[in-house]
Amino acid sequence: MDTPPKVILQNFPHWLAETSFDPELARSLCESYGQLDARGVTMLSAIYTTGLVITITSVGGTSANICAESGPTEQAESWNTGGFSNIFARPEYQQQAVSAYLDTMEDGTYEGLFNRSGRAIPDVALHRMWARTKDASFGSGINDYAAAVLAGMVALLNDELLAAGKPPVGFLNPLLYELDAADGLRDFATGENEGCGFSATTGWDPSVRYQVSGLGAPIYTKLREALGL
Repeated sequence: MDTPPKVILQNFPHWLAETSFDPELARSLCESYGQLDARGVTMLSAIYTTGLVITITSVGGTSANICAESGPTEQAESWNTGGFSNIFARPEYQQQAVSAYLDTMEDGTYEGLFNRSGRAIPDVALHRMWARTKDASFGSGINDYAAAVLAGMVALLNDELLAAGKPPVGFLNPLLYELDAADGLRDFATGENEGCGFSATTGWDPSVRYQVSGLGAPIYTKLREALGL
C-alpha cells in the first residue's frame, strides 16, 4: 500500500482468544503492524485478541453511573477480554507502569494463572457508548466504540500536525506511557474484574476476562501539548 491511512482500527471477534492463533502467525502480524507504525500509521484495537500485539494500542471501556448520589461517576467496565499475553513479552514502554501494578499484588496471587512477564492490556480505556436499534429490540455497548473514539481523537491530532508541517502521530503507546508518568491521562480507580479478581486502582490496571482500565483515558489537550501543538 503506497499511501496507507494514518489511523487503522482493527478488531477481531471478542470471542477469538489468543490461543486461537498460531504463535508464528501472531508474531508475523505483529511485525507487519510494526512496519505500518514505522510509516506513521496509528494502529488501534479494542481489547480483543489483536490488542495483545505489542505494536497496537489496546483500548478498553468504561461506563458512567449518572444516578450516583454524589453525582455522575465513571468507572472501569466489566466486558470482554484482556490481561497478559502468553506470546509477547512485555515491551519496554510499559514496564514501569505494569510492574508498579504487579508490585501491589500479594506474593502468590493467581500464581501460574497468568504470565507476569507478558504484554499487558488494555493500554487505555474510554467510555464505551451504548447503541440501540430504533425499536429498542437490540442494544450493544462493546469496546469497539471506545476504540473508535480514540481513533477519532488521533485523526484530529493528525489534521493539526500535518497542517503544522509535522509528522503524524504514528505508534501511540510510547507517548501514552510517557503521559501517564506526567499525569496526562484521566485515571479510573474503581471497577473490578469479576472473573479473576483484578481490580482497578491508581495507575495502570489490567483485566483477564473483564477489562479494567489500563492507564485510563487520554486527555486530548495533553496529547496536543505532548505533540507540540
